Amino acid sequence: MDAFRSRRLFLQVGACTAAGLALPPLGDDEPSTGDQTERDAPLSPTRLKLAELLVRVHAKDAELRTSSTNHLPMALCALAAIGGTDAQLARFFESEFPTLEPFPKDELPADDHPWYARLGERAAFPRFVAHFRAELASKPRADVLREALVHLEPALAAFAFHGLIRTAYAVRVGDAEELAHGLGFWASRAAPFAAIDTKDGVEPDPTKLAAVLRQDVVLGADTSGGSVMIRMAAATKRPGFAAAVSALRVEDATLDRLSSLAARAYLANGNLTTLHGVTGTQAYRVLEPYVADRNRARRTLWQALASVYLGTGAPELAPLDAPAPPSWDTVLGAARERLDDHDVKLADAAREEERVLGGALHRRAAAKRLGLG
Repeated sequence: MDAFRSRRLFLQVGACTAAGLALPPLGDDEPSTGDQTERDAPLSPTRLKLAELLVRVHAKDAELRTSSTNHLPMALCALAAIGGTDAQLARFFESEFPTLEPFPKDELPADDHPWYARLGERAAFPRFVAHFRAELASKPRADVLREALVHLEPALAAFAFHGLIRTAYAVRVGDAEELAHGLGFWASRAAPFAAIDTKDGVEPDPTKLAAVLRQDVVLGADTSGGSVMIRMAAATKRPGFAAAVSALRVEDATLDRLSSLAARAYLANGNLTTLHGVTGTQAYRVLEPYVADRNRARRTLWQALASVYLGTGAPELAPLDAPAPPSWDTVLGAARERLDDHDVKLADAAREEERVLGGALHRRAAAKRLGLG
């Protein structure tokens, strides 16, 4: 859906709401591939407010002056997903919008190179956004994603997973302009770790490989501080790390096992870096239907999660069994009142993962973040 159709839909939704009519399903005028994932998320009562706020966010940069991520679009999508009201969305928006930087100008010289020739160039962000906006105006969303992820999947963890996460939220809410910004941000920071060994390993259980990282005194653990990105990058360079990554045997259940590992690691230390492992894994699950080589992509995700785990001290994983956490009504109710991006995003990601995996492991993680257990 191009920008003009997006604005047309925005007005159409407003007209229907004012008249008390049924809301039109988002994406019905897009070509369909027959894939269920091609359909956009159902409209919710907060969708109109979310669309209004995202339009304003799109006039801003994907990063702050401090070179940290602009979390606002992701947090707004997450807040809407967990049932935030119009007032709660507006309050969250006003708490962060004044801190954002203007959308940058494209000051790079013109060239005829393919878009992916500039992967990892921060200055190319506005050009990437323009490229993906044009692509989404002329092709089905699924095709654009499949083509883009061929180049972006090796950098799943780029900028602490935030390009991946923003892109996944854009897919979930069905906002084409937000998707252009998410893909553009991801491309501008796409810096893969070391190349992944394409040969399948022998160990299907990533928790056993995490135990190797924990117990191997040669590896040690760098907990000297630094940003999420610095910790993750440093971990990948430690002796033996590549061997632990390549030892994973990818199976149908691998993604679920990685999700469980990420939640248990977060429960073990409550670290902001390990939190990104949880939200990043959920974002990958959203985008996996568009990934061509899922075996390699899951191995790339394991590499990222292993770097998170080692980079935060390789803690002993939290047990699977524990006292039941509060109900989702309690957890989500608390998250909706917070003005913290990570509180809201973790609550949403945890609920989405529990819908797939069952149990209460991820709810325990969200409750821990919110001080509820």
